[in-house]
Amino acid sequence: MLIDRVRSELKTEIVELIPMMRAFARSFHRHPDDADELVQDTLLRALSSIGTFIPGTSLKSWMFTIMRNAFNTSYARRKWEPVGLEEDVVMHPAAQEWCVRAKEL
Repeated sequence: MLIDRVRSELKTEIVELIPMMRAFARSFHRHPDDADELVQDTLLRALSSIGTFIPGTSLKSWMFTIMRNAFNTSYARRKWEPVGLEEDVVMHPAAQEWCVRAKEL
């Protein structure tokens, strides 16, 4: 039950760090919605791996490291994804069909 109490205290401290996390996220993203999405992703990652946090170390540093790593991962993923591909497929599914039919002819 000590572990549950420690985890509960950690969650409370994490909530108190949210304003600082938002400010740090804005150093990565100019658009507030993107910054908030990064904070949300960071919170999900931190809460899912809260058991790996070592009590007595800096929770703020741990959270900011998770945020930086989350940003780097999403940046690398976006760098390799084709731009606009998803929107084109969703918006114009018939265009693909016509391309296939043209090649068949």
